[in-house]
Amino acid sequence: MPSAWNRLKAWLLETPGATDLSWSGAVAEAAGHQAGDLARLADTELRDRLTALPADFARGDESLAAFLAIVRELADRLVGLRPVDVQLRAAAAMLRGTSVELATGEGKTLVGAMVAVGLVVAGHRVHVLSANDYLAGRDAGWMGPLLAASGVSVAAVTSGSPHQDRRDAYRADVVYVPVTEAGFDVLRDRLCLDDADRVGIRPDAAVLDEADAVLLDEGRVPLVLAGEAAETVGADWELAAFVAGLTESDHYEIEDDRRTVHLTEAGLQAAEQQFPGVELFGADHELLARLHTALHAEALLVRDVDYVVEGGRVRLVSASRGRVEALQRWPEGLQEAVEAKERLEPSSGVDVLDQLLRLPATAPSLTAGCSAGPATRNGSPTANSTAFVTWPTATDGCSPVIGRGCSTCARAC
Repeated sequence: MPSAWNRLKAWLLETPGATDLSWSGAVAEAAGHQAGDLARLADTELRDRLTALPADFARGDESLAAFLAIVRELADRLVGLRPVDVQLRAAAAMLRGTSVELATGEGKTLVGAMVAVGLVVAGHRVHVLSANDYLAGRDAGWMGPLLAASGVSVAAVTSGSPHQDRRDAYRADVVYVPVTEAGFDVLRDRLCLDDADRVGIRPDAAVLDEADAVLLDEGRVPLVLAGEAAETVGADWELAAFVAGLTESDHYEIEDDRRTVHLTEAGLQAAEQQFPGVELFGADHELLARLHTALHAEALLVRDVDYVVEGGRVRLVSASRGRVEALQRWPEGLQEAVEAKERLEPSSGVDVLDQLLRLPATAPSLTAGCSAGPATRNGSPTANSTAFVTWPTATDGCSPVIGRGCSTCARAC
């Protein structure tokens, strides 16, 4: 029995939110002892053993070890990858509801496929949520033989998938899909009045690949479904020209994080001289709001860093992915302010139809996530406590980027 001091020291030195995975070593070892017997069985016999497992197999060490041993043998035969013990331990932890971190190169994709099979055996439909189209398509094709040999149907959804293909894909036991595509399919289905128009995405269980990117980097960024507005708000050239003539420190100050800017007393006086007779803190307070928006565009948003100009249009650059997002725009007049700054004709406005947070998946309860990390600890995956979430609808104070044409939003708030 460790002393109180040793327990306190272990608690102080442990990674916050971590949990003990020492039990998974014995489970992986027990799975290894079954390798010889399973190697003599045909693929169909392995599948029969897999389907014979009880739905709650993950709760017992013996049945969990049996599952891992069977899937290890199938993976070796069908995809040419034999899971090592650290992968078995990671899969065991995830099947018991713990998110894990594996070192780069330790095989998150195979772990995710193993967990997906386990969730199907437990009676769930599974969405394996990835960061982008490439990973969703690649992993579905790569892991498909393993899933099929386990008696599991598999499909993939990408941004280029047509409506009928999406409907067919969501009927599969396991669907590989980018988290943004899954989120927008939920949004579109919520707006449909006719069942025939819905793709039929059914939230149940989810496995997150690159969980850190989905839960942390973009976890609080809402997905916004928008349509083109009936009226277009014009660019305010006069305000853009005025703020371009202001100087930092004299007329405005920028916070250290470079996310907030505000006018100084001298800046307010300059505004009153530029627009004589206005009451910035009275009847004309809307002008003050537009003035700050124009100043935000001028002082905080940098061309070729935060946005690019292509074909006479402002295109946002994703802060988390570094990619140009052709169908996104800033809300609340900021898009028009940047267009005025660049002396461009104003683009069509949008009306927000619906929105939800991408935190994090198409499941009422998130099973677990797997992310890449720098290393394992003592030969075992680093573990973090489970996150259980629902599809929220509030923006939690975010200023979302609106995805036009049912695309994504990706501005960190």
